[in-house]
Amino acid sequence: SKNISELGIKELTEGIKSETASIYFDLDGKKRLAEIITSKKAGWKIIGVIEESEITASARSLRILIYIVGLLFTAGAIVAGYFAAKKISDPVTETAEVLNKTAEGDFTNSISNLHESRNDEIGTLARSFNTFIAKQRESMKQVLSAAKTVKGASSEINSGNQNLAQRTQEQASTIEEISANIEMITENL
Repeated sequence: SKNISELGIKELTEGIKSETASIYFDLDGKKRLAEIITSKKAGWKIIGVIEESEITASARSLRILIYIVGLLFTAGAIVAGYFAAKKISDPVTETAEVLNKTAEGDFTNSISNLHESRNDEIGTLARSFNTFIAKQRESMKQVLSAAKTVKGASSEINSGNQNLAQRTQEQASTIEEISANIEMITENL
């Protein structure tokens, strides 16, 4: 058995002078940790020595596990974010397409019932827009109906005007004949 000071480890020799100590030192080319405590009853120094690699091995495994879990959560968050963004952007894109077609005068389109049945802002937007389109469609039908009525009335007025012009011309001819006959009669008298 050797005395601690005979080992030639300066850190241990200094550490045993304290009641308790944690000391790192090199032995046989490996870094080690020594925990030194003093027994209160016996007055003995108790030294526990462990290689640092044994301590850090579990921490290294834990660190790798944390990295893997972190990567999995990050991948999950990216996938969830993609689908959440798609759930929002798809109805907005469809609404924009329908609006563009409506702006070009096509009132036959509407936003999908799938989006209209949602209980959020997109559902409200879809319901409002579809109501707007339905009212515009009805207004266009009324305008077309009124235009047909005006066209029919215009045709009748045109026909009446032509008939009136023809009768006026016939009456003018008749008046000319009467006038000519009156002149002949007055000349003969």
